[in-house]
Formats: sequence, C-alpha cells, structure tokens
Amino acid sequence: MKIYAISDIHGHTEEFNKALSYIDLDDKDTQLILLGDYIHGHDSYAVLDRVMELQEKYDTETGKYSSVSQNI
Repeated sequence: MKIYAISDIHGHTEEFNKALSYIDLDDKDTQLILLGDYIHGHDSYAVLDRVMELQEKYDTETGKYSSVSQNI
C-alpha cells in the first residue's frame, strides 16, 4: 500500500494541487492523509473547497482518504 501524507498547506492551493497531481487515488492501493493547517494563507477558501471535494469523492469509508482537522 502507498500512503501519502500532506500537511501545512496554509492556503497554498497551487502547491497543494501540484502535490495531489503526483498521487493516483484511483489506485486501490493508495491512501491520502491530510494533516491539517489548511488555512492562514492567501487562498484558504480554495484549499477548503478542494479538501471537501476530496472528502466527497474519496469518502473515509473507502479507506482512500483521511483527514486530521486539528489545526484547520
């Protein structure tokens, strides 16, 4: 299984999307874990939209996506 973890996004949508582009979540052996600190940057709303989009598409029940929202 491949597990990817991303943290400290801080509103950097472009960099977040670039990091996500390297991850094939359609691969059954891939899991993404987001570790908080999504906002406090120049494009925080877009980051939150993307996080919610990932959550809807790769629901936590599938085991593909998890998030820790300790420091949103």
